[in-house]
Amino acid sequence: INDLVERLATFLEKTLFAKRNIRVDLELDTQIPPLLLNKDKLTQVLLNICKNAAEALPEHSHLWIRTRNQKYLEGECYCELEVEDNGPGIPIEQREKLFQPQQSSKAGHAGLGLVIVRNLLNEMGGKINYTTGNWGTRFHIILPRTIASTLETSEKR
Repeated sequence: INDLVERLATFLEKTLFAKRNIRVDLELDTQIPPLLLNKDKLTQVLLNICKNAAEALPEHSHLWIRTRNQKYLEGECYCELEVEDNGPGIPIEQREKLFQPQQSSKAGHAGLGLVIVRNLLNEMGGKINYTTGNWGTRFHIILPRTIASTLETSEKR
């Protein structure tokens, strides 16, 4: 997970975030082992969340991406991924239907970004929720902590 997060953050810092002077800080748990996850789906999840953040944040904002190893929920072990910003928060009228298809307020957008995120995470056995307020927004993702074998790890590289 950490390699994927670092590569995507570097890409976004040079492209989408650079245009708006958005600072990105990574807080990555180095104890996370290689996991058996679909990297393309996870990349799309992170990209959609970060893209939404970049479009909603004012210039000179801040975004944090964090990973944590071994989060227990209902007796199951997960890895945790958080994306947090210091923006204005999600408007109250959008919160109830955030993960449902909706008319986007942004030109050229279908309003499906977070629907896709939720569906991809469901396919991977993960879950997503969020907290928001005038301090910003935090998306909290948990992913199954299924450790990839050495063979699986070398085949995916």
